[in-house]
Amino acid sequence: MLLAMKLLAAQKRGMREFRDIAVLAEAAGVTSIEQAERIFEGFYPGDALTPRAVRITEEALSSGFVGRVAGFPSLD
Repeated sequence: MLLAMKLLAAQKRGMREFRDIAVLAEAAGVTSIEQAERIFEGFYPGDALTPRAVRITEEALSSGFVGRVAGFPSLD
């Protein structure tokens, strides 16, 4: 699944993956970090999301970003 690939990419590419994660999570019906982690682990057994990827994913899931064009939110 493309969402799993984007979650993997977020570990290195950071916020550049924010928009894609938000849109793909919405399309897949993912509403929690636990659901996102299950999808990720299904495609990458034995691997886990990094804290950075978890923060980006949590922000994407709660952002209401889908369908909007906006800048990246700050994770400070």
